[in-house]
Amino acid sequence: MFHEYIISLYYKNMQIINPILLKDRSIIKVSGKDNFNFLQSIVTADLNILNSNNSVGSCILTPQGRILFDFMISQNNHDKSFVIDCFAEEVGELIKKLNLYKLRSEVDIYEDKKQKVFICSKDNKKSLIDLRHKDLPSRLLDDSNHDYEEKLAQEYKEFRIKLCVFEGPKEIVRESSLPLDYWMDKTNNISFSKGCFIGQEVNARIFHRNKIKKRVISIKSSEIEDDKIFRENFKFLFHSKNMSVYFVPVDFLENNIFNSKTHDNKFNIKIYN
Repeated sequence: MFHEYIISLYYKNMQIINPILLKDRSIIKVSGKDNFNFLQSIVTADLNILNSNNSVGSCILTPQGRILFDFMISQNNHDKSFVIDCFAEEVGELIKKLNLYKLRSEVDIYEDKKQKVFICSKDNKKSLIDLRHKDLPSRLLDDSNHDYEEKLAQEYKEFRIKLCVFEGPKEIVRESSLPLDYWMDKTNNISFSKGCFIGQEVNARIFHRNKIKKRVISIKSSEIEDDKIFRENFKFLFHSKNMSVYFVPVDFLENNIFNSKTHDNKFNIKIYN
């Protein structure tokens, strides 16, 4: 059965004892009296859902609605600055893009080189709940000196991909991918109720007219060896250890999974809600 390839439920929750450093992440701070209105008009997520204990995924899009950058955003409860947790290799270009949109807004945009990005247990008192998926570990932003453990960082990456939560330029093709292709309407990365932002019109039209043509899924690589269905219907994106990631036509998903009389109801996309 096709639905056996969708492994969003074939995992065990990741157990974390000590914080795990994500050394490929950097931090940008956006402060100043206009910082909320400035970011709210640019990024895809609704910043109103933020509090001192969570972090939301978001993007900056091209005017044509394609993804330029993706990142996490949280808010510092002490100075009310917004903290952008992004891929380190993109930090310079992202700051340049934010400054381009700054115009007369009274905001300060700078890289915070002291703080680091970790994932941690949800029991950690300083942790930020990752709003992209309920089963993702929490995030921690501080200047601790926990050693980098590549094996654990890789385990987290595999776990995240199994949940169909994708991030970064190696997983999301820049300037050609729509947020909706990557389930971002299900992971709080994009809001269609908050008002206008760059690239909103294209995505809102697709979303409200139910014109989403494809979605990304993660699959055990061993399950698709010599599989004719995949060769004929799927577009390969990338491998990650024992996982393969493909674009799948939405109508194919609906015909082979969501409308199948024999499939387990747990494989409904409401897993993201």
